[in-house]
Amino acid sequence: MNPQDSSQFYYCFTKLGFVGDGMFYKYVQKAVTKTIRSFEGPHLRLMFYKFDHADETRLNRGVRGRLIEHLRYLIRENQLKGYDAYNIYLHTQRLTYEPT
Repeated sequence: MNPQDSSQFYYCFTKLGFVGDGMFYKYVQKAVTKTIRSFEGPHLRLMFYKFDHADETRLNRGVRGRLIEHLRYLIRENQLKGYDAYNIYLHTQRLTYEPT
């Protein structure tokens, strides 16, 4: 699964309020982990939908932490468009990874 597919599947199911766990989300998390360096702004934006809602996000802490690190890398390298950054900001209260 490529970054575009995994981000769109994740966004679609999260936005629809699908509460299932199981193999689908394990597979999405594995796909994200394997392709994290290929994620660009638009795909990353979809993965950050409801990112700070602990009961609605479908990603485990490790994957969330890796997404934040990749986002910070793109920001440092000036490779993130303003539209993507703004939308990520809208769905994220803070970009610090604080395990609870």
